[in-house]
Amino acid sequence: MKLLLINTSPHAEGATDRALSIAAEEWNRLGGESEIFFCKSGPTFSCIACGLCKHGDGCFYQDAVNELRPLCKTADAFIFASPVHYGGASATAKSVMGRLLRSSGDLLRKKPAFAVAIGRRAGHIGTLCEMEKFFAFNEMPIATSNYFTILRAGKREDVDADTEGVGALKLATKNLFWLADLITKDRNSAKG
Repeated sequence: MKLLLINTSPHAEGATDRALSIAAEEWNRLGGESEIFFCKSGPTFSCIACGLCKHGDGCFYQDAVNELRPLCKTADAFIFASPVHYGGASATAKSVMGRLLRSSGDLLRKKPAFAVAIGRRAGHIGTLCEMEKFFAFNEMPIATSNYFTILRAGKREDVDADTEGVGALKLATKNLFWLADLITKDRNSAKG
C-alpha cells in the first residue's frame, strides 16, 4: 500500500518535513511504501470556482495541485501536514486542499487520511479542524490516535523532543495503515 504525505510548509526541510519523515518511516516499517510531496514555495492560488476542472484533467492553474493529481491516483492513504500560521493552517494547505479536492476529489474519495499540525506555541487544534473538514466533506475516513496529531516544534530539531506528539503521530500512522488495508481488501473483494 502506498502513502502520500503532503508537506504544505514553505520550508522544504523544516519541522513539518521531519514530522512527515517520522510517519513515512512508520508506514514503511509496517510494510508499505511512502512518498513525501513538498508543495513548493511560491504562489498556490485559491479555487475561483470556475468549474474548468470538471471538464478537463485537473485545474487550469499549473502548480502543486496538478502535480499531486497523478500521485493521488496511486495512493491508498494520505497525510496532510501544515505548520500553524496565525492560529490556523497555512495558506498553502487551505489552497492546495481546497483545489485538490474540488478538481480531483474522485481520486481521494473513500481513501483514509489524517492531518498533522506543527507549531511552536498554539493554534494546533484550529489547524487540525480546518484541515479535517476537507476530509469529512470528501467522504475520506479519518484515522485517529490516542491524542491529537500535533507536534510542538519551531525547528526541525525540536520535533523529536516532543515524545508525546511523536507517539501520537506513530499511532495515527499505524491506524491509517490498518484502515487503508481494510478498505483495500474490501475494494478488492467487491471486484472479485
